[in-house]
Order: sequence, then structure tokens, then C-alpha cells
Amino acid sequence: MKDVQSEKSRIRIDIDKVGVKNVRKEFIIPKNGTYYFLSKINCYVNLPSKFRGIHMSRNIEAINEIISEVSRKPVKTLEELSENLCFEILKRHEYASKAYVEIETYLPYKNDIHKVFVKCKCYKNGKIKRKISIKIKTPYIMNNYKIYVYVELYDGIDIREIIDEVIKYIVRDLNPINIREGLKKRFGKEFNTKIIYEYID
Repeated sequence: MKDVQSEKSRIRIDIDKVGVKNVRKEFIIPKNGTYYFLSKINCYVNLPSKFRGIHMSRNIEAINEIISEVSRKPVKTLEELSENLCFEILKRHEYASKAYVEIETYLPYKNDIHKVFVKCKCYKNGKIKRKISIKIKTPYIMNNYKIYVYVELYDGIDIREIIDEVIKYIVRDLNPINIREGLKKRFGKEFNTKIIYEYID
């Protein structure tokens, strides 16, 4: 079969992100109990101008392989999972200098579903950037609006502890400053937080 992806491109433009989106996967992370995640995964690499395309199937293979490996050799955090997947994808696309992984997942906890976002970017030289955040569902509905708290997390901090701490302060009032102070007091770090209002149709 003709390898179209490796042919020279007639349009000499570098593309920053080429890949697959919304690959649905389930996995478990056993940390201080068990996290059960239902997720959507996006994976991309950069495409140098001299190539016509990438081998998309390599991204799917990498996702399947890394997720399967979690059941045999568990990772401790979502950040670790995203990093493993990012470098695996980069390894499979020898022409790429960087790879991106985005995981949007749902964490069932205490009768609610909270949304978790992980972004990871890695480079051929080993450099890596990661960001993890959570959209915490609160027990409040106000004037036809559901209320959520968005928190950017630090590597390795237990997500459930963050949820517990935010809910504890949100029950008192909806002041993001108080939530930030509460998190700082509990974890000794400054967190970026904001209140999100979503209209209920």
C-alpha cells in the first residue's frame, strides 16, 4: 500500500497539531482507594512542512497500549498517565518534535460527577509541560444557574481532597477568595480558582 503520509508535501507549511480527538476510554487509578475514570482523549503531534500527513493509527495504538498497561502496571496519577501517553505518541512519530495529550474525564465522587481536565505537552528533548484542573459540582442552584468551582491543581495532590475542601467552603458562601484561602490553609499552596455559573434551560 502506498505510504501517502511520508510523501513530500506540495504545500510547505508546518502544522502545530495533527491527530485524533474524542477517543473514549475507561481506566482505573488505584491511589488512596480507587479512582474510576470515564474519559475522552485527544492526541496530537506537530507535522513538519515536508510531510503530507501523519499515521493516525499510531495514536490509537498508543492510547490502547498505555491504557491497557495501566491495568498491569498502575500509575499513581492522571498526570503520570498523560505523560506516559505523550512520550509514547512522540516515540511513534519519528518526524515530530512535540506531542500533545488532552484528557477530559469524569470523576464520580460523593453522589456527584466532577469534570477533570489534563493537558500535557512533551518535546523530543525530554522537556514537558502539564496542567490539571477540575470543575467541581456544588450543591447549589441559584436563580436557574448551576454553580461550579473551577480549580487548577498541582501535581500529585489528591483530587478528592480538593473536592472535599471546596465543598466545605462553598457551603458557607460563594466567595472565591475564601475558597482560595481555605485551600491554601489546607495544602500550603496558592490555587487559581473561579466560580462558574451555568444556566439551566
